[in-house]
Amino acid sequence: MDYLRTFMRIAVQVGGQGSRPNFRDRGLRDFELERRGKRLSPQGIARDALVYFCLEEGRFNGFVLGIKAVLQFLSECKILPADPRQVYQDLGEILKAHCTPEMIQRWLDSL
Repeated sequence: MDYLRTFMRIAVQVGGQGSRPNFRDRGLRDFELERRGKRLSPQGIARDALVYFCLEEGRFNGFVLGIKAVLQFLSECKILPADPRQVYQDLGEILKAHCTPEMIQRWLDSL
């Protein structure tokens, strides 16, 4: 499975519903170009996407579409548990705190 292509498809679908800002406004093409040709795992793409689209100076920037896309991506990659409510709650707590890529990676490793 081409995980980057899968994430890009999901981001376009989630962000193509007329809301602003959307993924294109937030640099979706640059995100893709920076990762093209790299062999990233689904967790690596999810981590990078959350950091790139949803964090500014370690704080959640309010871009809910980014979270929706990452969670849908993880679901399609069969990484989320059958009942992901606790996963959503844990991610929300991480994003409320001063968040780092390492914290997001630990969250992903716990899935």
